[in-house]
Amino acid sequence: MKNVLVTFIVVLLAACGGSNKAGGECTLLGATCTDSAACCSSNCDPAAGICSRVPGTCAAGGDQCESGPDCCSLACVDGECQGDQCTSDGAACDKDGECCGGLCSSGACAALNPSCKTAGNACGANGECCGGFCKEGLCNIAVSFCTQIGDTCTADNECCGGL
Repeated sequence: MKNVLVTFIVVLLAACGGSNKAGGECTLLGATCTDSAACCSSNCDPAAGICSRVPGTCAAGGDQCESGPDCCSLACVDGECQGDQCTSDGAACDKDGECCGGLCSSGACAALNPSCKTAGNACGANGECCGGFCKEGLCNIAVSFCTQIGDTCTADNECCGGL
């Protein structure tokens, strides 16, 4: 029990600052690691041995990212989190990273999942969202420890289904 409490406190402290490697080299999300200090996210998953996000945290506008779920706005353009919320499916776009689903096709954001709305998309009710949680008019990604099946995640170990 004591080890679980210590681990929780370490994870909580690492989560307080989001991405911690401003301007320096660090190991990107999904890459192999042996030490949390080397990861851009400050979290090396001990079971998977890869850098991963600390559940419930995200990077602010201007921070480094690999894909939308790394960012609080769910918009990662050219390796940098955007301050503006990601663009919902079907809306006009210029670059893949602007879109909640991560794909801009023929000037419009393409849906990542045709049966439900992924995180960041506009919603009116919980049932519209892949994760089952519509908060303040947006599908919310922070509904559980892992990303719900059908929603967007950055690495296999972040997805409840493992893929």
